[in-house]
Amino acid sequence: MKEYKSSDINRIISDRIQNIKSMLRILFVGVDWERKGGPDFLELCRMLKKKGIHYHADIAGCTPEIPNELKTDVEVHGFLSKANPAQKKILDALYQHTHFFILPTHAECTAVVSWIPEIRNESFDRVSPIIYFQEQPTAV
Repeated sequence: MKEYKSSDINRIISDRIQNIKSMLRILFVGVDWERKGGPDFLELCRMLKKKGIHYHADIAGCTPEIPNELKTDVEVHGFLSKANPAQKKILDALYQHTHFFILPTHAECTAVVSWIPEIRNESFDRVSPIIYFQEQPTAV
């Protein structure tokens, strides 16, 4: 797993955006909205909107309240069980069509590194870069 310095993240994002033809797609997956950093994900959405970047954000795993100013750009899918074939198909499609998987987690029971392989399996199998946060933003 290659980790990047926070100074590299802007370059990574810029390079990735250059290859986006119509709109940026970002994905948040987490059952525990607060602990997984959901409010930070919405702040990212606000920043994209403010910068005039055309984007679509998908949220899976929970059903948070979305502020009115973001409702046209953010789609909430709720909890999607990998054990349910129809729901797994939706989750797989979300990973497949996203440009970036965003993981702004705040508190984990174990070190981020110990569960990154599971996330990498879900995200990288679908060629989605992961941006997660420790003390500083990190891309893998």
